[in-house]
Amino acid sequence: MTWLPEERLSTLLTGVRAFFIPLMANAVIGHAHQIGYRMSLLNQDASTDRSLDTYYVVLAMMFMLDTLVFLLGYMVESPRLSNHVRSVDSSASGWLATLSCYSPFSGVTMLIIPWAPTYEVFIESGDFRNVIMVVVVILTALTLGAVAALGLKASNLTHRGVVTNGPYSVVRHPIYTLKLMTWTMIALPTLTVVSASGIAAWALLYLARAITEERHLSKDPAYIAYQEKVKYRFIPGLI
Repeated sequence: MTWLPEERLSTLLTGVRAFFIPLMANAVIGHAHQIGYRMSLLNQDASTDRSLDTYYVVLAMMFMLDTLVFLLGYMVESPRLSNHVRSVDSSASGWLATLSCYSPFSGVTMLIIPWAPTYEVFIESGDFRNVIMVVVVILTALTLGAVAALGLKASNLTHRGVVTNGPYSVVRHPIYTLKLMTWTMIALPTLTVVSASGIAAWALLYLARAITEERHLSKDPAYIAYQEKVKYRFIPGLI
């Protein structure tokens, strides 16, 4: 059976949407629930750690906006918005690298990598913990800014046009850089061989995602021109 290009694109895009739309919708609802729960503790003076609950509320608000942008990106497509799907990655390696970071497949990933990314702070209250929480909130806000720069082009495994503004004018994968920096910051106070090796493994996984994404996007001359202009994937002047 020979598929027409339009049929292949439609089938792959249906698969992407079938997986990510429910996932993102569930995430938005979950973060909204977390906001409501933590806010109720704060408003009713039932919180045993107000600074920690406030930290979780602020993070949940940003995570909700983050996943909402992606949800809309998967649901809304129009040439007038310049976010129509030009192509979908058809490689097994691209799908494997991407899906391994998302539930339920991330469960298998975390059986292989002996450390799970987290935004939870486990150290005792005090000035040091406050500094960690402030830095994490700043890094998460910067991540949200990178998501906002994507706008309705936000999605996985699809090419909806090249984004060159904001943090994408500095590095090609700012979201990956900021997430890895955030997880490292949280792990630092209680860093062990296991957590250090886990962070390194997740960094390699995100490198694999970046490589497969760029292989897909490089079929577009506009992305090749972008790569020539923005030389580095993650850290300016380094990598």
